[in-house]
Amino acid sequence: MSVQTKIIQGKRKVILDEERYYLLLAQAGIEPPLPEPDEKGNYPAVATVRVLLARDVIRDRKALGLSQEALARQAGVRVQTLGRLETGRYDVSVRAVDKIDAALEKIRRRQRGNGVVRSHNSKRGRSRARAEQ
Repeated sequence: MSVQTKIIQGKRKVILDEERYYLLLAQAGIEPPLPEPDEKGNYPAVATVRVLLARDVIRDRKALGLSQEALARQAGVRVQTLGRLETGRYDVSVRAVDKIDAALEKIRRRQRGNGVVRSHNSKRGRSRARAEQ
């Protein structure tokens, strides 16, 4: 990856394409912002659901003490797939969401069995909500 820099107000700045920026935010576990509402105050439904799903996955992953790499490996999905989901900007297949959700639940159960109390959410039914769209 080539990096461009520019001096702005005497400080060196790094210039990234927008997709790479959002992927880096997701890698860092920073929750994506909700999309802007329209002039009537309504939020775009699909974009909002993407962000809410991303936030759930990020919160659960962090609560379980997992990196993106560890969760992706447990779920049997590519790290890039999980990263794209966590940006809240891309559609991810229902199958991939199901795998991620199942892995989170399996890890949660395993940690409960070891006396570790975790997670902000359980039985979200994420993929069911996505499939009904």
